[in-house]
Amino acid sequence: MKKISPDLFSNQLMGIDSKDSSLCKKIIFGSFLQKEQLMKNLQFLLEKYSLDLVLKIVYLQQLKSGFILSDPANYFKAENQNSFYDPYTQICFLVQWNPERALRNNHSILIKRGIIKEHVDTKALINKDKKGKACYLCKKNIDLQNPKEIVLPLKLDEELFYIGANFASISDNHFTIFHMQHRPQKYRKKIFSIMMDFLNKTNGEFRIIYNGLAGASIEAHEHFQTTSIRFPVESMKCNDQNIFYKHKDVQIFKPDYYLPLWIFEGEKKSELNCLLDYFIRYWHSSNPHEHTENVLGIKIDSLFRFFIFLREKSKLKSIEKTGAMATFETSGLFVFSEFLKRKVKGKSEKHFFSSLTLDIIKNMLKGIAPSDNLNLDAMMKIFRTA
Repeated sequence: MKKISPDLFSNQLMGIDSKDSSLCKKIIFGSFLQKEQLMKNLQFLLEKYSLDLVLKIVYLQQLKSGFILSDPANYFKAENQNSFYDPYTQICFLVQWNPERALRNNHSILIKRGIIKEHVDTKALINKDKKGKACYLCKKNIDLQNPKEIVLPLKLDEELFYIGANFASISDNHFTIFHMQHRPQKYRKKIFSIMMDFLNKTNGEFRIIYNGLAGASIEAHEHFQTTSIRFPVESMKCNDQNIFYKHKDVQIFKPDYYLPLWIFEGEKKSELNCLLDYFIRYWHSSNPHEHTENVLGIKIDSLFRFFIFLREKSKLKSIEKTGAMATFETSGLFVFSEFLKRKVKGKSEKHFFSSLTLDIIKNMLKGIAPSDNLNLDAMMKIFRTA
């Protein structure tokens, strides 16, 4: 069992009625062996309170039960985090040392910690890949393999999803949202309306991430990620010179960044969704085999804002970092963890983390920038006729 700091406990339960606080504590400190009752209690709270509050309770329960590998509070200790202010973009980039994240690939440790079962009827598992590994995001497989995991049903834009805490968390309140169907991680028009619905249901307290085919860990199953932390790129300053297109409620910015970044913002879901869809489809159509994207969605009061990072499938990795870079990195949060003693430029990842500089961070982003550029004139014509 993991200890929960008093500050984390009080912050996560802010907004809960005093008469329900005992129920919240019962959920957080309850045994996963009483999952049926735990789920009923969560459903009661979900009907009474907002989704963001209930998710924070679930996260504390998953942290306390040991399902989450490490306490996010450890990531913010001086020895585990550095920051680098970039005067050009006015972004303060963050780098995180998170060794526990590498444990997600060590099944013996996951079994020892009770995160996955030691003995599983593999014949009952569904949707296996060519290597015989069953999909980790299929609800049936989760029920068979992960006894401690709490998964809530979640309807977004009239489609059924599930949401569960990421056991190898990068940040506080880090969850994965996955479709009830085993369907591929492939862009479709409803992606953005689903993201907006989630932002509405969590009152803008959570951010939502969509990794097209740029860093998505499980490409066979449609999913999103979400967290309550603020990303460095959110402090990006845009002015009138950065406005690429403006019409009624919607503004589109093209700020200066180290890889192509477009920012869409507006209050009306239908109008914003239409322009976002035209934009992504045009990017894909100009090179279908290569073009993909990372997306970060946030909501400020009644304003939706989407950060679109254009990517290419053949440029997912930077020579300065092992593993594919996804929305966390493109949004300014870089995570390092020792994995099978891999080396980065001849150094251990821990040593490389300790020797990072702002120039290295900028080069990591430049290294994954697409070779292709959008035809801006064609893009403007599309927006005007949308």
